[in-house]
Amino acid sequence: MQRIPAELWTHIFSFACTDDGRTGRALSLVSKYIHNTSAPVRYQSISLVGYDEITGFLSFLEANPSVVRRVKDLYISSSDLLDTKRNQSLMEWIRRGVVIVPPEIMGITVGAPGHPGMGGTILDFGDAFNSVNIAATRAQQYREDKSKAMIKLIKLVAPTIERLSIHSEHAEVPFPLPYTFPHLVELDVHHSPILLPPPADLTLPAETSYPVLERLHLSSVAHGLPSVAPALTHLRLSLSQCNPFTMGADSELSDVPARVPPTLRTFIVEPPPAPPAPPAMDHHPIYRQQLEAWKKAAASDSRFHVLEPHVPTSKHRRGEKECLRREAEWLDRGAAGLGCWLD
Repeated sequence: MQRIPAELWTHIFSFACTDDGRTGRALSLVSKYIHNTSAPVRYQSISLVGYDEITGFLSFLEANPSVVRRVKDLYISSSDLLDTKRNQSLMEWIRRGVVIVPPEIMGITVGAPGHPGMGGTILDFGDAFNSVNIAATRAQQYREDKSKAMIKLIKLVAPTIERLSIHSEHAEVPFPLPYTFPHLVELDVHHSPILLPPPADLTLPAETSYPVLERLHLSSVAHGLPSVAPALTHLRLSLSQCNPFTMGADSELSDVPARVPPTLRTFIVEPPPAPPAPPAMDHHPIYRQQLEAWKKAAASDSRFHVLEPHVPTSKHRRGEKECLRREAEWLDRGAAGLGCWLD
């Protein structure tokens, strides 16, 4: 193996380290030689989900600043997955205060079916009610700490990152991101949608710039795109979690086809699911009018595509499922797939 130049092995490993980071970690354990030759690309593609992974990797980068420039592909999610891939226990959620109302108040018996990972003995109702305020305070602090860590990490990798996907479950990360991303080619930002249109005099920080950004995927309307992303060629709005009743209220959304940047080659809209309609109507009037406007634009402009609404199978753990969906799309793009795109 040593007969092959180390630089060639590093180049080979760069094609393997395009997943969530597990390949890089596995290579580091093979041998000392492989550990050293894979080091330059070990962290080029990383997936971070939840507070522990985000803060842990942030601390690692701050202690090893030379590694920062090696991070080229990043998926980051504020969602703390419960009993799925990361298998975080419910009791840990309760301890941190993420579950604001303790399960004891809801009458959930510790260790009951559907609540794996719980242990210990149930508190009496007095202790349970006394813990609500403490839990609420912890929950707020927890979200603020997570938001600060996510923003700090994004700012740290901004000078060198090439592909970035952010799943911000409770709008922990603002958009547009107020930084310069000189090498960013693809950006995916999913966050809690803002229902009200921005003020007419909205101005972005001067340092907000994505000069080479080509593909942008958002979960709500983007404002000021032409000025911050002059090279944009692909734009997708996935509005599955937006309120369908507000679609016609936001002028930025209603006349979006007429305002797309001239550089755009593909514009995809995934509408929200149809809201309940009055009797004898197929859809609610506001929803129907907006949908018809989009379809009319698609019929006259080959760049414009209107997809069928994504309807979740259930509301149970919807944020979790959206997190996994976005990560799967990010992984597919890393493996040279289409991800959420049509071309």
